Amino acid sequence: MSLFFAHMAGVFTSLVLLPSEMWRHGVPTLGGQYVLKNLVLVAAVQVRQHHLDDRFG
Repeated sequence: MSLFFAHMAGVFTSLVLLPSEMWRHGVPTLGGQYVLKNLVLVAAVQVRQHHLDDRFG
């Protein structure tokens, strides 16, 4: 689990370090959309982990 979040932290740094590649006039580029879709993955992992903690914790 910690490897997943470490990877996501690395992915999201591109939004800060390369803003001109991720945004055009306030709209995410294709690369920006690819990075932002990881927000859905992070939310899904957190929900799944919460359910597993409730079941087995």
